[in-house]
Amino acid sequence: MRNLGRIAAVCAILVAFAARLHAATDTAGSAAATQWNALVDEYLDQVAFHFRPTDGTSAGLHQYDSLLEDYSRSAIDSNIRALHQFEKRVVAFNGKGLSQTEAADREIVLGNIRSSLLTLEIIRPWEKNPDTYSSGVTNSVYVIMNRKFASSDDRLKSVIAREKQMPAVFDRAKLNLKNPPRIYTEIALQQLPGLVSFFKNDVPAAFADAKDENIKAEFAKSNAAVVEALQKYEAWLKSDLLARSNGDFRFGAQVYSKKLLYDEMVDTPIDRLLEIGLADLHRNQAEFARIAKEVDASKSPREVLEQLGATHPPPDQLIPHVHKKPSTASSPSSMTSTSSRSRLISGPLSKRRRHLNAPQPPRRWTHPALLKK
Repeated sequence: MRNLGRIAAVCAILVAFAARLHAATDTAGSAAATQWNALVDEYLDQVAFHFRPTDGTSAGLHQYDSLLEDYSRSAIDSNIRALHQFEKRVVAFNGKGLSQTEAADREIVLGNIRSSLLTLEIIRPWEKNPDTYSSGVTNSVYVIMNRKFASSDDRLKSVIAREKQMPAVFDRAKLNLKNPPRIYTEIALQQLPGLVSFFKNDVPAAFADAKDENIKAEFAKSNAAVVEALQKYEAWLKSDLLARSNGDFRFGAQVYSKKLLYDEMVDTPIDRLLEIGLADLHRNQAEFARIAKEVDASKSPREVLEQLGATHPPPDQLIPHVHKKPSTASSPSSMTSTSSRSRLISGPLSKRRRHLNAPQPPRRWTHPALLKK
């Protein structure tokens, strides 16, 4: 489970099926389909991307590129009110005239709305998770630099527009954060040096080919202001918030079950999911023990695991190392055959290469052990 940024993937799905609905010729003429399409468009325009413009950029809607999330309490409350209004409209919508696909899409939209409400009203990452703010603004720049949908100069203008709004985000954070779990504050502190490095190094490097000197000069100022704001936020977390971070990070079984239902449409009881997970864990443990004997029969599975973990390239050589063919890549001395080495890497790496090479901000941590009795 993740914080507010977790919803981006669901919103991308909504955009995809909304576009598909508009393009469909077999249902476009029906009154129900037309009304449903209009309702989905309203939801995306007035709520989903209005309150989360970074998700709009990620979905390829570049009218949102210069906008940044409003992290103020008043904006959060407005978001909640709008979600409740659209929940009522979607529930009340008569789906009898919809196709099977459109009816399923209706459930997806309703799940997205209810998941968003659960996040904002019950889980409340804006109040409990300091990383919501620091990783949130970082992702807002990453989605612009990640894909070359426009010239570097044009995209850099959007970065500048967002960066100018970022220092105020941390003022909102100081007002919003109330007794977060200590582990959340600790994770945010662990993340921050990487986020500062991202703005100092990766963002300028991504736009090194920008031409306009005035834009580059303006970017230097806005980027420096973001770095300073992040560093001050880190100092505040250390000197102030950490000592009063005594909240409980666990969601509880009921809330966790609702998240699974709304986000994944999984209604399997938690106890049964645990049984399934443990059974799968035991199968994997048994399979690893079998493979470990093939690697080195004289060692225990744990010793083989430690041996494999100790044999790795330097961090800056990891991706080039993975790209090497198994026959040329270095490997543990005990793994002498190509077939043994190739078991460690599966899948067409060439198809993923562009994703592996793309510079990314440090990943957010997923929440640990979210259940409580």
